[in-house]
Amino acid sequence: MNFGFRNEAFLVSLRETLQSYQGIVDFVISGILWEQVIKKAANTCGLEVTWNPNSHKRGWDMIIEEKKTSVKGGVETKDNYKFAAYRTTSEPLLADKISMMQRDKRNFDCYLYLSKNKSGNNVKYTLWTFPANFCDFTSFQWTETEKAWKSNIVSGIQLSIVKSLSEQVWVRVNKDKMNQMGRRLFSWTIENENMGQTHKIVRK
Repeated sequence: MNFGFRNEAFLVSLRETLQSYQGIVDFVISGILWEQVIKKAANTCGLEVTWNPNSHKRGWDMIIEEKKTSVKGGVETKDNYKFAAYRTTSEPLLADKISMMQRDKRNFDCYLYLSKNKSGNNVKYTLWTFPANFCDFTSFQWTETEKAWKSNIVSGIQLSIVKSLSEQVWVRVNKDKMNQMGRRLFSWTIENENMGQTHKIVRK
């Protein structure tokens, strides 16, 4: 299975680059900035990266270690990890959206997912990797409301599709399931007051 990111030099560089960028900005790292962190970290340790920051296609965002990788950021809560996946406005019917997701997961290898957990005065980052085929989208049952479609929970995973915001799919994975399907690459915690304070957080 083509996922894992077991290159130790890359993981060390990725953690240190995240710390460096957090020393510049006083908000949590996410979105295209997180992708820039990954590219910089990979290049620092000699890895080639294919990346188009202006692309909005479905599927992979970057090719790293020959892995077609979907880069995600999201939130860690007490019980779950949450992140946004596919945009589905191109498919009008729920059945078509499900078919699209099931089909498109074959076009890339894995996710590289950075979760954020705000607790008190701290923010904890945790980096995970897990395979593109982490679930069977056809196995869920759905309920429709005025604002969204929401699935039942299957093997610790629940999906919702919000009818606004590009009809994006939101994924909730409980912590036991994430530990089963993925691999934790590292965690790092920073105090809120140290964000944007390079001299306090970057190793000398």
